[in-house]
Amino acid sequence: MTEVRVDEKGRLIALQGMNGLAQAALITSSGIVVADSTGKSRPGENSRFIDIDRRQIAEARLGQASATALYRLNGTPYKRLYLPV
Repeated sequence: MTEVRVDEKGRLIALQGMNGLAQAALITSSGIVVADSTGKSRPGENSRFIDIDRRQIAEARLGQASATALYRLNGTPYKRLYLPV
């Protein structure tokens, strides 16, 4: 299992709060969760979006920011953004 440093999750929580996000997560270029601000995904698990966001993850792997289309679920807007770090 991937070990998570406390400061990684804390930084994601701060990022989430400063930007009004529902969730912020750090994943590897292969889609493995390193840290999740909400705790919904545990370190070492595959991201639950790995299959539907393959293109965006691949683009981030190549050094480009990439986002999904904006969509609504039960009236709430959602969009995922992948950034290379």
